[in-house]
Amino acid sequence: MGDLSSRRFRPAGIPAGVPQRAPRASRLAAAGCEVLPFAAPSHFERLIQLLDELGRRRMTHVLVEGGSSLFGSLLDAGQIDEVHAFIAPKLFGGQKARSPIRGAGVEQISEAVVLHNPQHQVVGDDLYVWGRVRR
Repeated sequence: MGDLSSRRFRPAGIPAGVPQRAPRASRLAAAGCEVLPFAAPSHFERLIQLLDELGRRRMTHVLVEGGSSLFGSLLDAGQIDEVHAFIAPKLFGGQKARSPIRGAGVEQISEAVVLHNPQHQVVGDDLYVWGRVRR
């Protein structure tokens, strides 16, 4: 991770599961980050605790960068309001292929989350798509 004190960044709140990775949590705290310990047994439950805490702090706009499990958990919890996605023009599949969004998913296409007035733009070789979730 290197020397955090030499980098320019704004201190952030870092969620941590229990038991926390003590050396990493200590380095982040020493660099000015607030380490937020959550004791729930599952990643999903800790995510909900984090969102509740952010809500208590009136932090209502959160940029999330993560993988398919995190996005799936947020989708399952109904916590996605707006989507900004970059789609590479590559097709792959197979029973073991990972989806960009994991989680419980939906059984019928009619149950899918729909973006209201989606927009798109070509960025390099990728397609950038954004829009608000229709409620």
